[in-house]
Amino acid sequence: MPFLKFFFVGVIIPFATILGMAIYIQPLVGDLTRLGNVSERSWGWNQALPVVSIYQSERTSDIEVLVIGDSFSDKDIWQSVMRDITGFRFKTYRWEDFSSPACLESGITHLKRQYPNIRHIVIQTVERSAIVRFIGLKGKIDECPMTITSSIHTQTSKTVAIRNKSLDSIPDTLYTIKAFLSEPKKYQQTTVSGDGYISPLKRSDLFSNQKSDALLYYAGDLNKLKWTEMQIEESVQNLQKLSQLTHLLDIGISFAIVPDKSTAYSDYLIHSPFQSKTTDIWQKLIAISLPAINLKAVFSENISKSRDFYLPDDTHLSSVGYQILASEVSKMIKPRLN
Repeated sequence: MPFLKFFFVGVIIPFATILGMAIYIQPLVGDLTRLGNVSERSWGWNQALPVVSIYQSERTSDIEVLVIGDSFSDKDIWQSVMRDITGFRFKTYRWEDFSSPACLESGITHLKRQYPNIRHIVIQTVERSAIVRFIGLKGKIDECPMTITSSIHTQTSKTVAIRNKSLDSIPDTLYTIKAFLSEPKKYQQTTVSGDGYISPLKRSDLFSNQKSDALLYYAGDLNKLKWTEMQIEESVQNLQKLSQLTHLLDIGISFAIVPDKSTAYSDYLIHSPFQSKTTDIWQKLIAISLPAINLKAVFSENISKSRDFYLPDDTHLSSVGYQILASEVSKMIKPRLN
């Protein structure tokens, strides 16, 4: 009997308590709810999203558009929409597939030999990582890989319209407790939450989550406050040289810098951690006639009209946002390839 009592008190009750909390806060879906230690119940999207059909990764050499990107590209969502719009076959590589940004130029040269029908390259990066990556294009490295292999292997699938709210596994105990305890919090000013920030918004109709009167975003967005004019100028020069290389290879190039979530919604923040004005990297590139897509302006225009343009619980776009991204990339490359 003492053992059973100990087992009940020491194991069953704590497990049941954590289970109850986990059911209440709903299954973890977004990267920001995890990083910020907040719940999907309060931050998960509740409005149905458009479904995007995703193409399987190309296994032939007959591709026309090469995409080099980060986590905004590695699921081939916007690229699949782009293919529906333009008909152009694509293949996606992560930045990491080149070992280092310094190996991008040699890697593109190798890939042109491997895929002789490549006619255009889209260089995609999220804003907060842009300067580090672009400066790295001329970084020092001992040796670059002779063969570039894509680590992206998507299968034919569809994006989900409705967020899963049914618990199918127990999340991390510490996260569960922190997320549960965050539920009563109100956000009248910018608040640090784990590796995230939460700032109050001027409008509550931009997202479909319960706490839609605030923006949840990644603490790493503040990296851009550290950019110097020298770093920016060096980055621009490196992109000019990369553009010259692709011209020699008879390949078109476009730069798609995806705004940080905090940049995209900056006009709607009541209280912002960005006390100084951040650099508009898009205008910098466009001013010197580099083929950059002004996603900051485009996203700003569409955010006010499209609920959940970015996912409220994530750093990434929703399928709504990816469709707009695909449309803008298609507008840039289609006239150049036809």
